Amino acid sequence: MAQNNQGALRNDIDKRSPALLMPVMLAIAWVISLASGIASFSPRLLVGLLVAFFLLCVFVLVKAEHLTAMRYKKNFLLVAALAFVGYILLSALWSAYPLTALQKGLWLTLVIFSVSMTPLLLAQMSPLQLYRCARGILIGLLIGAIFLIEEYATGFAILSFGARQFPDLVQTIGPEKQVPLYFLNNNVTVLVLLIWPALLITLPRNNKKIKSLGLALVLGGMLFILYKTQSATAQLAFLLAAITWLAARFMPNHIHLIARSLWTLAVIGVIPVIMAVHYVGLQKLTSLPYSFRDRLHIWNYTARLVPESPVLGIGIRSNRANQIEKHRQISHAYPGKLFDHKGWHSHNMFLQTWYELGAIGSGFILLIGLLMLKGIERIEEYKRPFAYAAMTSFSIIAAFGYGMWQSWLLATYGWTAIFLLIALKYEKYKR
Repeated sequence: MAQNNQGALRNDIDKRSPALLMPVMLAIAWVISLASGIASFSPRLLVGLLVAFFLLCVFVLVKAEHLTAMRYKKNFLLVAALAFVGYILLSALWSAYPLTALQKGLWLTLVIFSVSMTPLLLAQMSPLQLYRCARGILIGLLIGAIFLIEEYATGFAILSFGARQFPDLVQTIGPEKQVPLYFLNNNVTVLVLLIWPALLITLPRNNKKIKSLGLALVLGGMLFILYKTQSATAQLAFLLAAITWLAARFMPNHIHLIARSLWTLAVIGVIPVIMAVHYVGLQKLTSLPYSFRDRLHIWNYTARLVPESPVLGIGIRSNRANQIEKHRQISHAYPGKLFDHKGWHSHNMFLQTWYELGAIGSGFILLIGLLMLKGIERIEEYKRPFAYAAMTSFSIIAAFGYGMWQSWLLATYGWTAIFLLIALKYEKYKR
């Protein structure tokens, strides 16, 4: 940001909001800063911080009398997302864990409203308040990235010290109580998601020297973290997101069609693709990581169960019913061998949706994704690559990494969208 622009932000006086809202706006900036910083330390804390952000947003919008604007604005994405939540809550009727279905549906509702209220909140912010939020995102992620670099460079020095002092707080393995290499996988995954909004805030539009230096520092740190991490999902997500950024930057007229086609294929074609991969025997290639080959077995096992309830699905988390006993029996039958089996979850959002929520749930996922991509298409061309890269990171992590109902992951998706909305709004003050 140019010096005179920064000075204007610092001297800005908020004339939009009542004086009562000024400390609340400052609290929101602190919550955003804490969320950005804590993401690389303990992703699970993002849940509580998102609740705090939601409550503060409601307070601001009620006081500013703008909360009702959400009703009247034609927001088809919000309508589709809330309809999906309604179907999730309805699925509690046939889920083996009805309380879990209700809990996850309500949590997803809070995430959706937190993201949907963000544009209204930003409309109430002065440039100074927006600057504080953007600065908090950058400082927080910088602290988090430095922590990850330090831990990987020193062999988990801080975590090892924490494990000795607080043995119940930090997970360890083996007789020597070592912190496992995969302990920070979730932390790196969160960083891979949040890095793209931060880059949009950081990189100036015209100053090529600063842009080159900034890119070198960011990419150098990210490459070191990704080289050290045990999370192949995070590595793949960042690689494909970077390719997407380049494609959106240099092929802006083609990226829209490519993105819509790939999303449609991921939703509609996930089951036949999984079965085809299993048929050609990819899961037998010992050159592939063990965890990925095991995941291929989980995918094939789950895909073959989808036709048992193709329309409504079996209900959220119902695949966990009797899972432990069944896995134990099969493990004794095939000791030391990989085999098709049911996992705690499908490790694939698209497959898990088909299995637990059926064709109706998958139809919602298809519609919501296409509406999100439609919204990205309306972003200014300079900003668009960052949004596409964030969408790619989300898609890859959802398709290969985790169960779709993990609360910290849903919170991370919400924070990624919130950070991106802040970055898009803030970018107009940059030169």
